Amino acid sequence: MPYSYGKEKLRQDTRVSAQRRESGSSLPLPQRAERRETSRPLAAPYRVERRESGRPLQAPYRAERRETSRPLAAPRRVIEQQESHSGHTRLQMVLGICLIVFSLVVVFNRVFVSHQFPSLGVLPSSQVGQTDQNPPIPLSFPVAKISRNVTAFSQADKTHYNNEEPEWSKWSYSACSGCAMAALMDAYGANINGRPLNCGDTLETEYRLSVYNPVNDWGLIRGAPDELTKTAAQFGFTGHYTQKLSLDDLITLGNAGIPSIVRIPTHVMILTGGDSQNVFLADSGGLHLSKVTRNQFLHGLPGSRLYAGQSWMAGWYVILTPNKNNT
Repeated sequence: MPYSYGKEKLRQDTRVSAQRRESGSSLPLPQRAERRETSRPLAAPYRVERRESGRPLQAPYRAERRETSRPLAAPRRVIEQQESHSGHTRLQMVLGICLIVFSLVVVFNRVFVSHQFPSLGVLPSSQVGQTDQNPPIPLSFPVAKISRNVTAFSQADKTHYNNEEPEWSKWSYSACSGCAMAALMDAYGANINGRPLNCGDTLETEYRLSVYNPVNDWGLIRGAPDELTKTAAQFGFTGHYTQKLSLDDLITLGNAGIPSIVRIPTHVMILTGGDSQNVFLADSGGLHLSKVTRNQFLHGLPGSRLYAGQSWMAGWYVILTPNKNNT
């Protein structure tokens, strides 16, 4: 600075100091004024440097975090694609659940129906269409030959029933009709869910159809052939009994592989054949008859108990034929 200005500055300071000593008052020194000015908080060097350089100011670090922490709004097309994908996934889930429910309903229905209606137990395909086109005698109805020999089902055998109570313990005393039908249909290859028929299967069906009453060992309600045919129909068989046939006719059919169910007053059996002297039987009752003379069959069965002494009710028979559509 110029020399004259320095002297003038010294004079002013001397004058001020003298005035302060005279008046005793404390005047603020210029230096303190300068301190007040310098005591103001200076702006951050970072900001000053940016101003001096002329570059645009950068937002504080905290402001940057606030801005970047906000979720970016998805474009409208992306949102629509996400909603479409979500809706498609929900639709697939609903369809999958519906398919599972439908499958369960089908399985349950099959199990329920096969239990309630044994006719769903079918014959092997090898048995279909084997109707005998040339029966040994003229008949007004179709017949079919058995696929294996008839084996009598014993009413007293617990294994021929589905349960011990009440079937074996109570029904077995009047189970001749059920055991006869089960044994005859079994010879044709009938089954329920892959297993052979038993006495309990047919008795349950008879009871459900109200043609069988086990109370007091009664058995069939009326003892009529149509009660058997009605039951056999539930297993895929058609029963025939209206054509008049003699004992010789039934023996001839039995020898040709077409057995029949015959009745005496209190019992039914299967007639499997015979000859000029004898009649061959499959008997589920307590006498277990397998062969009797023609005279005994017509006038009184041998023995001294149960149904001994009873004879065939002439003309009473039932022949079962498996249905062709039983596949």
